[in-house]
Amino acid sequence: MSAGNAALSLRTRLLAAMVALVILTAGTFGLFAYRSIQAVLMQAPGGFEPHPYLVAAVREAIILAGLVAIAGAIVLAILTARSLTGLPGGMTQTVVAFGLEEEKFRLAVELCPSGMLMADNTGAIVMVNSEVERLFGYHREELIGQSVDLLVPDRSRARHAQKQREFAARPQGRRMGLERELSGRRKDGTEFPVEVRRTSIGTLILSVIVDITERKEAENLKREFVTTVSHELRTPLTSIAGSLSLITGGAAGELSDTAIRLLTIAYSNSMRLGRLVNNILELEKLESGALQLDLREVDVRGLIEEAIEANAIYSEGLQVRVRLDAGDTKVAVRADADRLTQVLVNLLSNAAKFSPPGQEVVVSVEVRGDHVRISVRDHGPGIPPGFKARIFEKFAQGDQTGVRQLGGTGLGLSIAKQIVDGLGGEIGFEEAPGGGAIFNVDIPRWDAAAMLDAEVPRKMSA
Repeated sequence: MSAGNAALSLRTRLLAAMVALVILTAGTFGLFAYRSIQAVLMQAPGGFEPHPYLVAAVREAIILAGLVAIAGAIVLAILTARSLTGLPGGMTQTVVAFGLEEEKFRLAVELCPSGMLMADNTGAIVMVNSEVERLFGYHREELIGQSVDLLVPDRSRARHAQKQREFAARPQGRRMGLERELSGRRKDGTEFPVEVRRTSIGTLILSVIVDITERKEAENLKREFVTTVSHELRTPLTSIAGSLSLITGGAAGELSDTAIRLLTIAYSNSMRLGRLVNNILELEKLESGALQLDLREVDVRGLIEEAIEANAIYSEGLQVRVRLDAGDTKVAVRADADRLTQVLVNLLSNAAKFSPPGQEVVVSVEVRGDHVRISVRDHGPGIPPGFKARIFEKFAQGDQTGVRQLGGTGLGLSIAKQIVDGLGGEIGFEEAPGGGAIFNVDIPRWDAAAMLDAEVPRKMSA
């Protein structure tokens, strides 16, 4: 090689080394940044407490970005160091410098508060950090070279192997444990709930493992408390509402106009509280997976007409018309008719509630491949930008002027989402042209779904 070419090659290698160091520095910073983010959010004015899922998502995204950057930097650094070996002068000292960077990577992984595990494409473990040792009760010497199946319960190993093959075929960052429960298996045989996020680094798979035992326990305690309180409230509320209804109906004799007005307000509020209790119990049943779904062939047009009829009195009271657009209404879906009707009634009542008097709500149907889309379009003020991210959360209500005066518990859309998810569909929304909002419900077509799964009935998954 000529002197000129050697110099150019050397400059190229040194530039690569500098890039590696920059990436390494950014990655190391990102690895620890989530602690600062948590601290800032927790100390924000007004005592703002971030949603645990938001904190977990931010944390895991930063950790993964940092680790991928660090791993890439180390690989690049090692390759560059190897290429520099044997160069004249003092260039071989660079190899020592890169050894120090590799040590920084090891320390960063060790200090990560989540379990970090790296496996090859056969599932053999090649690296773990101390948090994995703590979570699973193994020493790393017992894990290196072993299959990751060692950390998976026996009943889940077949499905885990299938997921690994799917990930190896299409490697991309993804989180596991949201759609279904995942469990880790400790050395002593005990199990604990986990969330796992994976990403690929060349032929290796890096997994971030988070123990969510405390989160699950907190959720269960909250659910049990809410359920107990709701059950205890239901009986006296029913009695109070019944008594108030009888009194306002004249069962206790004639009353003054003022008394009737006050009793009517009390009756209205007791009914509203009763609906809230019923919605809480309904949501708890959906989340626990205790609700049975009777999945059958359902005629879409007939179901929509029933939902419109069930909502007619409410819509007319608000002077809002509801119209079914012809479209692709001669189609069947695979669904529980009663539950899907419940979803549509909720969407129709919301659309009527937020539409000005004299406007109309339009329901349309469109076949989209193996799904059928049912859309409900209103002519209201639309969804505030700051509310969109949490519109399907429990007790979520917009803060725009007049919304809270319209009533509602903030649970309707959350219940609707749980039902649609259980039906194997999706629910979403978009801005409507000219103002307002469009809510879309996608449900599997009967002919497409029947070929995949004819199991009837089945339980809704939590």
